[in-house]
Amino acid sequence: MVDTVISFDTIWVIESLPVGDLQTGTSLFSEILGPAKSVHPTLSFRLTTPQSPSELLSVLDDIRLQAEGGAKPKIHFECHGSPDGLQCANGAFVAWQQLRSLLISINEACGLHLIVVLAACNGALNRPGFSGGCFH
Repeated sequence: MVDTVISFDTIWVIESLPVGDLQTGTSLFSEILGPAKSVHPTLSFRLTTPQSPSELLSVLDDIRLQAEGGAKPKIHFECHGSPDGLQCANGAFVAWQQLRSLLISINEACGLHLIVVLAACNGALNRPGFSGGCFH
């Protein structure tokens, strides 16, 4: 049996939530990841708050370029979700297929070390047998 270790060197928190919503990515970054810097000094922590799909896609492209340079990112999304995709702060969506393509390219660029966390509510609301929602 071969042991496989997945590692990362940069944690990206991408928060795109409307004004008035709890800014959960900002809280994660300041309350959890901030103190973690002293325990894990070799890790890099980044918070970005794209407002539109084009800004979010630009952040992902930056991450891809860094991965091509040897970075191993972990991406944590804090957005609303729907069957259409991830919703940005301005109300527009990034389609799941478009997001999938970019994440695949990042994963390939970092040698299959990409870790993705989606803290996105409402992504399954229109599926049979699911009842749930987003709590603010």
